[in-house]
Amino acid sequence: MWKQLLVLSWVFIEFSWSEEYVDEDPDHECPDSEHYWEDSDYKMCREHAENDFLLNAKQQGMCGLLNKVSDDCLREFENCFAPNVFQDVKDLSLIWEVEKLAKLFGIGDSVKDCPISKEYASRTGKNLDDHSQTDECNEYEVKKVLSEYRVCGNRLRDKFALQIRDPSERRGEVRQVICDHLDELITQCFDHLEPCFASKYVWSLKRYQKELMGAFFYQMASDYGFHIRDCPIFQRKETFNEVDAELERLRKKDQDLFWSKKYNIGASTNLKGALSWILVILGVALVGV
Repeated sequence: MWKQLLVLSWVFIEFSWSEEYVDEDPDHECPDSEHYWEDSDYKMCREHAENDFLLNAKQQGMCGLLNKVSDDCLREFENCFAPNVFQDVKDLSLIWEVEKLAKLFGIGDSVKDCPISKEYASRTGKNLDDHSQTDECNEYEVKKVLSEYRVCGNRLRDKFALQIRDPSERRGEVRQVICDHLDELITQCFDHLEPCFASKYVWSLKRYQKELMGAFFYQMASDYGFHIRDCPIFQRKETFNEVDAELERLRKKDQDLFWSKKYNIGASTNLKGALSWILVILGVALVGV
């Protein structure tokens, strides 16, 4: 979080130096709260939108996901930028999402047909689906592995419901049932995603699902006299620490490659203006990855 705050503070300083990016409208000001960026948390909004789309069968579809990450998740930032700069930030966020999803699996014509893609093409003269080329799974294969994941989850849910229904269960047995259910869900069902999803993303999804299920079972565990984080799945901290380190390494590598290949910032006679653009890109990358 401190890196995000530092980069974004640089962005705002540069905006104040360069008249091109100054918004004189007094209504366009960021709140002074020291917790503003943490509370806004674009990264969390984006991750939740992606995970809901992939794991929870939300009916928003690919187009809805793109709308979410480039519009809803950025809404709190609108008052922090001049309108022209905010539009650029939204466009970069949209392109970043398409590029990210394309690296995970093929998204084909579903991107091109989205209203937000057509609006982007009309406004910029560029095609958003140019960023969606990939050698990974096609859409049918992605839907297949996601279906297998959900079938696995439903099977384990039904199994858990049968095991927990008997009121004669002793507390120790209930604890074992809950812990086993969490362990099976995390260790078994996500295997179905591996043919189409990058390993780093499967790890991220596992961690997200683990935290969701931990919150879901928290009260039930308390009612039976134990803490949900006493389950073995939550004791494997070293595994998730290793995952975090690997995700950070890959994120930095992908970030460097992405911005160097996809965008030519170009030379500028206005050094501060050029630096502002670089900092905008870095700010979006750090907050959005």
